Amino acid sequence: MDEAVEFIEGGFATGDLIPVIDRTFAFEDFLDAYAYMASKRDKHGKIVLTLN
Repeated sequence: MDEAVEFIEGGFATGDLIPVIDRTFAFEDFLDAYAYMASKRDKHGKIVLTLN
C-alpha cells in the first residue's frame, strides 16, 4: 500500500497524473450532482463538489 501511495503522490507532484474533472457542482447542489452521476453512461471523469 505504501508503494501505491508513493506512486500516486509522486505522479501528482511531477504532473504525470492529472485527475480528469467532468463537472463541478456547488455543495448545495449535491442532489443535482448525484442525479448527474447516476445518469452518466460513461464513468470517465470526476464529479467535484465545491465548498464556498
